[in-house]
Amino acid sequence: MLYKPLLIRVLFTIIFLSYSNLWKTNGIFFFFTMIILDGIDCWLATYYKSKAQNSNNAVYDAFFNKKCTGDFEYQRNDKIADVIFYMLVIGMGDFDAKTKTILSALTLYRSIGVYKFYNNKDTKIWNYPDGINSTIIVSFLAKHYPIIKDNYYLSILAGVLFKYKFETIHNNMTYK
Repeated sequence: MLYKPLLIRVLFTIIFLSYSNLWKTNGIFFFFTMIILDGIDCWLATYYKSKAQNSNNAVYDAFFNKKCTGDFEYQRNDKIADVIFYMLVIGMGDFDAKTKTILSALTLYRSIGVYKFYNNKDTKIWNYPDGINSTIIVSFLAKHYPIIKDNYYLSILAGVLFKYKFETIHNNMTYK
Protein backbone atom coordinates (compact mmCIF):
# COMPACT_ATOMS: atom_id res chain seq x y z
CA MET A 1 0.00 0.00 0.00
CA LEU A 2 1.29 3.44 -0.87
CA TYR A 3 1.81 5.76 2.04
CA LYS A 4 -0.14 8.95 1.35
CA PRO A 5 2.03 11.37 3.44
CA LEU A 6 5.16 10.13 1.62
CA LEU A 7 3.60 10.68 -1.79
CA ILE A 8 2.36 14.15 -0.87
CA ARG A 9 5.77 15.12 0.54
CA VAL A 10 7.55 13.94 -2.61
CA LEU A 11 5.05 15.80 -4.79
CA PHE A 12 5.49 19.04 -2.79
CA THR A 13 9.27 18.61 -2.96
CA ILE A 14 9.29 18.16 -6.73
CA ILE A 15 7.02 21.16 -7.25
CA PHE A 16 8.99 23.39 -4.89
CA LEU A 17 12.43 22.47 -6.19
CA SER A 18 11.23 22.84 -9.79
CA TYR A 19 9.71 26.29 -9.38
CA SER A 20 12.14 27.96 -7.00
CA ASN A 21 15.79 28.68 -7.68
CA LEU A 22 16.56 30.49 -4.43
CA TRP A 23 17.30 27.16 -2.70
CA LYS A 24 20.21 26.67 -5.11
CA THR A 25 22.07 29.81 -4.05
CA ASN A 26 20.97 30.68 -0.53
CA GLY A 27 22.08 28.25 2.19
CA ILE A 28 19.81 29.73 4.86
CA PHE A 29 16.79 29.48 2.58
CA PHE A 30 17.76 25.91 1.70
CA PHE A 31 18.14 24.99 5.38
CA PHE A 32 14.64 26.22 6.27
CA THR A 33 13.17 24.73 3.11
CA MET A 34 14.64 21.36 4.08
CA ILE A 35 13.06 21.57 7.55
CA ILE A 36 9.65 22.55 6.20
CA LEU A 37 9.62 19.89 3.49
CA ASP A 38 10.77 17.29 6.03
CA GLY A 39 7.86 18.21 8.29
CA ILE A 40 5.14 17.79 5.68
CA ASP A 41 4.84 14.03 6.01
CA CYS A 42 4.89 14.18 9.82
CA TRP A 43 2.13 16.77 9.85
CA LEU A 44 0.08 14.70 7.42
CA ALA A 45 0.70 11.41 9.23
CA THR A 46 -0.42 12.99 12.52
CA TYR A 47 -3.45 14.55 10.82
CA TYR A 48 -4.56 11.25 9.25
CA LYS A 49 -3.95 9.36 12.51
CA SER A 50 -6.03 11.90 14.46
CA LYS A 51 -8.81 11.79 11.86
CA ALA A 52 -8.85 7.99 12.01
CA GLN A 53 -9.30 8.27 15.78
CA ASN A 54 -12.23 10.64 15.17
CA SER A 55 -10.41 13.52 16.79
CA ASN A 56 -12.01 16.92 16.40
CA ASN A 57 -8.56 18.47 16.74
CA ALA A 58 -6.79 16.76 13.81
CA VAL A 59 -5.43 20.03 12.39
CA TYR A 60 -4.25 21.17 15.82
CA ASP A 61 -2.64 17.77 16.46
CA ALA A 62 -0.85 17.89 13.11
CA PHE A 63 0.88 21.15 13.89
CA PHE A 64 1.28 21.10 17.66
CA ASN A 65 1.05 17.50 18.89
CA LYS A 66 3.16 15.66 16.38
CA LYS A 67 2.55 12.02 17.16
CA CYS A 68 4.56 10.62 14.28
CA THR A 69 8.13 10.62 15.56
CA GLY A 70 7.90 7.36 17.51
CA ASP A 71 5.80 5.59 14.88
CA PHE A 72 7.96 3.04 13.08
CA GLU A 73 5.83 3.04 9.90
CA TYR A 74 6.19 6.81 9.68
CA GLN A 75 9.95 6.59 10.28
CA ARG A 76 10.40 4.03 7.51
CA ASN A 77 8.62 6.21 4.98
CA ASP A 78 10.27 9.40 6.22
CA LYS A 79 13.71 7.89 5.56
CA ILE A 80 12.66 6.96 2.02
CA ALA A 81 11.34 10.49 1.45
CA ASP A 82 14.65 11.88 2.69
CA VAL A 83 16.62 9.81 0.17
CA ILE A 84 14.29 10.89 -2.65
CA PHE A 85 14.77 14.51 -1.53
CA TYR A 86 18.56 14.11 -1.63
CA MET A 87 18.49 12.59 -5.11
CA LEU A 88 16.34 15.47 -6.36
CA VAL A 89 18.59 18.09 -4.77
CA ILE A 90 21.73 16.48 -6.18
CA GLY A 91 20.18 16.20 -9.63
CA MET A 92 18.68 19.70 -9.70
CA GLY A 93 21.26 21.59 -7.63
CA ASP A 94 24.17 23.70 -8.83
CA PHE A 95 27.00 21.73 -7.24
CA ASP A 96 30.46 21.31 -8.66
CA ALA A 97 31.56 17.82 -9.77
CA LYS A 98 33.47 16.96 -6.58
CA THR A 99 30.55 17.95 -4.36
CA LYS A 100 28.08 15.98 -6.51
CA THR A 101 30.33 12.94 -6.23
CA ILE A 102 30.54 13.28 -2.43
CA LEU A 103 26.80 13.85 -2.13
CA SER A 104 26.06 10.86 -4.37
CA ALA A 105 28.37 8.61 -2.34
CA LEU A 106 26.82 9.77 0.95
CA THR A 107 23.32 9.24 -0.45
CA LEU A 108 24.19 5.75 -1.66
CA TYR A 109 25.67 4.90 1.74
CA ARG A 110 22.61 6.29 3.55
CA SER A 111 20.35 4.33 1.16
CA ILE A 112 21.94 1.08 2.34
CA GLY A 113 21.02 1.99 5.91
CA VAL A 114 17.50 3.02 4.86
CA TYR A 115 17.08 -0.30 3.03
CA LYS A 116 18.15 -2.23 6.13
CA PHE A 117 15.94 -0.06 8.33
CA TYR A 118 12.93 -0.48 6.06
CA ASN A 119 13.21 -4.19 5.27
CA ASN A 120 14.95 -5.64 8.31
CA LYS A 121 13.77 -3.18 10.96
CA ASP A 122 17.44 -2.56 11.72
CA THR A 123 17.12 0.49 13.94
CA LYS A 124 20.87 1.08 14.03
CA ILE A 125 20.55 3.44 11.09
CA TRP A 126 23.10 5.77 12.71
CA ASN A 127 25.75 3.41 11.34
CA TYR A 128 24.79 4.97 7.98
CA PRO A 129 24.84 8.65 8.96
CA ASP A 130 22.89 11.22 7.04
CA GLY A 131 25.79 13.49 6.13
CA ILE A 132 24.08 14.84 3.04
CA ASN A 133 22.45 17.84 4.72
CA SER A 134 25.65 18.94 6.40
CA THR A 135 27.61 18.51 3.16
CA ILE A 136 25.13 20.69 1.29
CA ILE A 137 25.41 23.35 3.98
CA VAL A 138 29.23 23.12 3.86
CA SER A 139 29.13 23.60 0.07
CA PHE A 140 27.07 26.79 0.54
CA LEU A 141 29.37 28.07 3.28
CA ALA A 142 32.51 27.34 1.22
CA LYS A 143 31.32 29.86 -1.37
CA HIS A 144 31.34 32.64 1.22
CA TYR A 145 33.95 31.73 3.81
CA PRO A 146 37.54 31.07 2.78
CA ILE A 147 38.28 29.05 5.92
CA ILE A 148 35.57 26.55 4.95
CA LYS A 149 36.74 26.51 1.34
CA ASP A 150 40.35 25.93 2.40
CA ASN A 151 39.26 23.10 4.71
CA TYR A 152 36.46 21.75 2.52
CA TYR A 153 36.95 18.02 3.08
CA LEU A 154 37.68 18.46 6.76
CA SER A 155 34.50 20.53 7.10
CA ILE A 156 32.49 17.82 5.36
CA LEU A 157 33.99 15.18 7.62
CA ALA A 158 33.19 17.28 10.70
CA GLY A 159 29.59 17.63 9.52
CA VAL A 160 29.23 13.89 8.92
CA LEU A 161 30.74 13.07 12.33
CA PHE A 162 28.45 15.57 14.03
CA LYS A 163 25.45 14.04 12.29
CA TYR A 164 26.62 10.54 13.27
CA LYS A 165 26.81 11.53 16.93
CA PHE A 166 23.48 13.35 16.79
CA GLU A 167 21.75 10.35 15.19
CA THR A 168 23.32 7.95 17.68
CA ILE A 169 21.86 9.93 20.58
CA HIS A 170 18.52 10.65 18.89
CA ASN A 171 17.91 7.12 17.63
CA ASN A 172 18.94 5.52 20.92
CA MET A 173 16.20 7.58 22.59
CA THR A 174 13.65 6.88 19.84
CA TYR A 175 14.10 3.11 19.39
CA LYS A 176 14.56 1.85 22.95
